[in-house]
Amino acid sequence: MNKRSRDGTLPKSVSARSKAAIRPSAIVGIGASAGGLEAFIEFLKHLPADTGMGFVLVQHLDPSHPSILPELLCRTTGRRVTSVEDGMPVHPNEVYVIPPNRSMTITKGVLHLRPREERHDHRLVDEFFARWAKIRRTAGSASSCQAPLPTAR
Repeated sequence: MNKRSRDGTLPKSVSARSKAAIRPSAIVGIGASAGGLEAFIEFLKHLPADTGMGFVLVQHLDPSHPSILPELLCRTTGRRVTSVEDGMPVHPNEVYVIPPNRSMTITKGVLHLRPREERHDHRLVDEFFARWAKIRRTAGSASSCQAPLPTAR
């Protein structure tokens, strides 16, 4: 039996409260070339344990080789690092890594994967940030601070 609060409304369900509680304060996207391991490690090692932010790492990877990036980052930084699966939501204080042979987008805090397109093999990082920016612009989030930074060349 659901109990009503003093104002007569029903309380949120446990799952709704849980989902609201696990949304990150911001999502940080970081892109790197295949040689970006050391930069990823140094960045993650120097972050406070509880930033409240979710971190999405996109790296140019050889599509024909498995990636050990999640294991290396977890072992060297002590953080929870996950290889992305399609439909995976971003949680605070966790790190998400693009798997090999996939391209990735993010919509409303949820990561989406699809097969990598041959013609864009060298542009995974650029495509991720360009699509994220386009989605955020069309969603009318111009006031948000989560805009991606320009890529360094």
